[in-house]
Amino acid sequence: MRRNHRLSLYVIVILSAVMVVFTGTSDAAANKREEILEKIKKLEAERAKLRKEAEVKTTKSKPVGKSLEEIVARYEKLLSNCTVKKSERCADVIYTLGGLYYDQGRDNYVKAREDYERAMSEYERNPRGPEPENPVPDYSKALSMYERLAAEYPDFPKLSEAYYQMGNIYLLMGDLDRTKEVFTKIVEKFPGSPRASGAHFRLSDLCYLDNDHSCAIKHLEKIKENEIDLQNWEMVHYRKAEVYYNMGELDKAVNLFHTYVEKCDAGLYPKREFRSMALEFMAISFSDMENGAQEAISFFKKVGKKPYEDYVLYTIGLKNRSHGQFDAAIGALTTALKRFPNYKEAPTARQALIECYVVKKEHEKANSERERLVDDYGPNSEWYKINSKELAVIEQSRNEVKRALGHIAIYFHALAQKKKDKSAFEKALKRYNEYFEKFPDDKWKIYEFKYNIAEIYSAMGDCQKAAENYDFVAMQDLKTYPEYKAEFDTLGMDQTEVEKMKQKADKGPVVISQEDAGYNVIVALDNCRKKSMAKSGVSDEQAYALPETKKLLEYTEKFQARFPKSSNAADVLYLAGNIHYTAKSYDNAIRVFKQVSDSYPDSKVTDKSMRMLANSYSNAGQFDQAMGIYRQLLSKQASNTPEYTEVMDLAAGAMYKRAEGIKKSGDLMGAADAFKAIYNEFSTSKVADVGWFEAGVCYEESKNYEVAASSFEEMAVKFPKSKLREKAYLRAAENYKKVEKYEKAAQVYQTAANNITKAEFAIPSLSSASECYQKINQFDMAGKMFEMIYERYSNDPKTPLALYNAGLIFEKGKFYSNAINVYDILSKRFPESEYSAEAFFSIGLCYEKMEQSDDMARVFTEYAQKYANDRYKQVQALVKAGDAYFKMSKFADAQKNYLMATSVYEKFKKEADIDVGAIAQSYFKLGEISYQEFTKIKLNAKNERSMKDLIKNKTKALEEPAKQYAKAIELGVADWTVRATYMIGMGFVDMAEAVANQTLFGTTEQKIASKIKILSSLDKYYEKAQEYFFKNIDWAHTQNIKGEYVEKSIDRFTEMMFKRGQIMEQVGIEFASAPIPKGLSEEEKEAYRQLLEEKKLEAMDAALPKYEDGIQAAKELGIANSQWLEKIRERIREINPSSEALNVVITEWTPKQVPQSQVAGGSSAKAGSGGALASSQGGPRDEQFESSMRRIQNIMRMQIPVEEKIKQLNRIEMDAKRNIVLEEERINELKGQIGM
Repeated sequence: MRRNHRLSLYVIVILSAVMVVFTGTSDAAANKREEILEKIKKLEAERAKLRKEAEVKTTKSKPVGKSLEEIVARYEKLLSNCTVKKSERCADVIYTLGGLYYDQGRDNYVKAREDYERAMSEYERNPRGPEPENPVPDYSKALSMYERLAAEYPDFPKLSEAYYQMGNIYLLMGDLDRTKEVFTKIVEKFPGSPRASGAHFRLSDLCYLDNDHSCAIKHLEKIKENEIDLQNWEMVHYRKAEVYYNMGELDKAVNLFHTYVEKCDAGLYPKREFRSMALEFMAISFSDMENGAQEAISFFKKVGKKPYEDYVLYTIGLKNRSHGQFDAAIGALTTALKRFPNYKEAPTARQALIECYVVKKEHEKANSERERLVDDYGPNSEWYKINSKELAVIEQSRNEVKRALGHIAIYFHALAQKKKDKSAFEKALKRYNEYFEKFPDDKWKIYEFKYNIAEIYSAMGDCQKAAENYDFVAMQDLKTYPEYKAEFDTLGMDQTEVEKMKQKADKGPVVISQEDAGYNVIVALDNCRKKSMAKSGVSDEQAYALPETKKLLEYTEKFQARFPKSSNAADVLYLAGNIHYTAKSYDNAIRVFKQVSDSYPDSKVTDKSMRMLANSYSNAGQFDQAMGIYRQLLSKQASNTPEYTEVMDLAAGAMYKRAEGIKKSGDLMGAADAFKAIYNEFSTSKVADVGWFEAGVCYEESKNYEVAASSFEEMAVKFPKSKLREKAYLRAAENYKKVEKYEKAAQVYQTAANNITKAEFAIPSLSSASECYQKINQFDMAGKMFEMIYERYSNDPKTPLALYNAGLIFEKGKFYSNAINVYDILSKRFPESEYSAEAFFSIGLCYEKMEQSDDMARVFTEYAQKYANDRYKQVQALVKAGDAYFKMSKFADAQKNYLMATSVYEKFKKEADIDVGAIAQSYFKLGEISYQEFTKIKLNAKNERSMKDLIKNKTKALEEPAKQYAKAIELGVADWTVRATYMIGMGFVDMAEAVANQTLFGTTEQKIASKIKILSSLDKYYEKAQEYFFKNIDWAHTQNIKGEYVEKSIDRFTEMMFKRGQIMEQVGIEFASAPIPKGLSEEEKEAYRQLLEEKKLEAMDAALPKYEDGIQAAKELGIANSQWLEKIRERIREINPSSEALNVVITEWTPKQVPQSQVAGGSSAKAGSGGALASSQGGPRDEQFESSMRRIQNIMRMQIPVEEKIKQLNRIEMDAKRNIVLEEERINELKGQIGM
């Protein structure tokens, strides 16, 4: 593809007296303008030379002894005679006068120009007044003569010459259109004129000026060699080549440039004026060709080897490079270097090749070429030997090698920095050191590169070598260095980058501050110290003894001596001070920090040094000195600045340390005052809150709890944003609790919750407040604390528990309405909560305690339906509902609920945890309801037959309650077993009483006989009743327990012993009271009376063993305090005062006290839900524990999912919590009973 770069160079020579050169640039050749400026300067010089020669010729042609003005005057006089008639002589006068006017205008211009230049020189020395004006040549008179000649004498023989002069004048005036017009007339009207070739030459220039190269070549081809001199013909030859070049006909251009050079070399163009330019443009033409280098090689193969072939080939590459054709340049230069490796410009070409790769950002290739440049053109290279006599070339190559070697090192350095490549760092080090060897006198580069080496060692982590090289830079005496000359390479940079590079280059290596280098030594040595610390595993304090630390501290002194006015001097001292400080060498730290503040009062680290000085005094225990400095620093700062805050915190820290020291000495009260003093002076400091808090701790440790509490309270108020605020509230409350000021403690907890509203703090605080209120029996306030949790944190996961606790507390305080309210909220607002069901159940319990049986029944009935999945609670709810109905005498509803409870039990007892006690109670209550039906049957009849039916019915009626009682007993729940056993016994008692009191029929004798018969039958009832009462007593002995129904059983048992003897005596009494039959004699009557008396005595004798057995049984059972026992003794004394039974001593049985550790496993009785039994091993609470344990064991045995087991175990936990509340209620009731 043909390149579009064209060179425009044109020279116009005015043969009359002056050579004028016009230069211009086509748009396509704009990028080559700089390249031809030098050539234009040469042509300008040549023009001046020709002009001088023309002036000499003109002077010689003037008539001797006459001036130009005299000659002009003579011809003007001749012209004045030509106004009337035209003549050949007049035409000649006009023609000659035109030439004279031209010479006069030229001379005037030359003189005016000389005057201008003198005036301008003076003006530049002393610029006063208006600036001199540059003169303009005036050829108007000459032009008017030539125009008149053309107009008046169109056939004048020398008219073509006149036209030629007119054309030159128009050209000098810049009127190119008129110039072209005139020269065109010459070639058209006077084609055979000697001036025709000159006119063609001028026209070719004008066409060239218009970039009309076809026009230009047309006129050049019409120029005849014999009509112009050899010098101008040489120019025509050159111009043809140039025009063909600009027309893009590069092959023609190359041939013409080549033939021009060849003619010059052959002596045909002896002046050789354009040879160098032709040779150069021959190369440029090749450079504009595709694969120009190869085209050139082919050309020279065709025309033969030429001595300038190497020049052309190298120039092609160099021109491609200078024209921005970098790919072409790379190809050409590579070819040239390969074909002519020892050409003198090879180093320059290699450098150009490097530049091409740089511009293309192919830095790796560029660096490879640099390495070749360094290795191929050094003193020992073949190229060097061949060109050794070319001193300028050798010097240039040395500069190129030097430049390249520096760039190689910098390239590897940059590459290593970018890729963190150790091998690249090592290559950079190698090349830097090679530079030092080859160019040891280049002090500035060595200075610069030593700094670079230090940077490399720093990057490689070799802090020691980094320090050594930084130290080299830091300690150089730059006054001994030669004057620095900037060198910089802007290739491939944009304008911004170029400007930056220029600024940097202007500063030179001086930009590498020796102070900075010295400071970097400090940094490097500090890194060495840190590495040694890490390797040795020592602390900052232990590192003080390391050699690296000592070396660093020594260099800080060296730096201080070398750069006392350095901007880093204070920083270095500050570093040293910090090392002393961290090593706890406070005296040295004080010395160094004081040096900073004394020597560098305006340093940026002075304030920090002053702070560290104060810190050092503080850590050294010199608190007064420390505080003096802190206060001094604070006085210099505005109180609303970060600097003030920082110093204030340090000062407060010193006061804190002082307070700590006082505390360690044992002066707690003094320490408390010292801690509080921090707030008094620096209330906004970071440790002000900590100090106040520690003051509270001091009061607490001195057992001054109330003052401690007050102090903690104050802390929470004074520091609302402190992280210790929560702890302060808690410590305040705890200290109030220590002095039993529970209400105050509760108020603190409540205040804390009000002020710190985040749930994770406020909820526990309100809970603690509740506990305190409970301590002083303010259960309404205690419950309200948990209500607050709901009101404020209704969405918190802990809220359901809070509501539940509130209900329990309200219950404990007997605020049952409040309890019902929170339980209702809990069950409705949080239906999915684990406490929801328990809350609903608790509502029923509250109604139970309020004795609102109707509501109680309603709630428990609804519970049983709503929470049927919880069989344990469902059964309890059904039983509770039954109890409520039972209490309201709604026995049918009661019976329905009890039956439902037992039905659930029977159906689910193998797969669910069910309250066996509640089931036992249900069976018992069902027995009670049936028992009522039994008691309603009265043995009152109108005849014996009806009586027999009644007795039969009543006996039958007793079977149903007995069956229910038996089921209760079967469950083995202690309380209900005893109750049910007792009630079975009472069934026989009540049956006996009913039989004993039945209606008697017949005569008196018949009634007595019936009565005796009835009394005789009663013993079996009493004996059966006695058997059941004995079971309770014996079971109580076995279980080591006593209770209400055990006591009743004891009473009934002794009563039955008495009754069994009594009925014997009543039989005798009935015999004794029998009426004497009528019709008997007195003797018979007496005998009859004696018989009846004997019957009575027999009955009494029969009763005595019964009574005596009762005494013996009482002894065996340990029954000593029964009223029936006294009655038995009375009857024994009445019957047989000498009976041994009267001497029997009975000891009252009481349950044995056993160690608490044996309680859990000491009883086999199942716990109940009532209070009929009480164990000496702990009472109902232990029964509840045993019940809970049995429930847990039962749940674990069940074949149900683990999740269900967990749910049932959670219910046991909640039941336990409620039982605790119930137990506390009982305790409070007992306390109230005894006046506590």
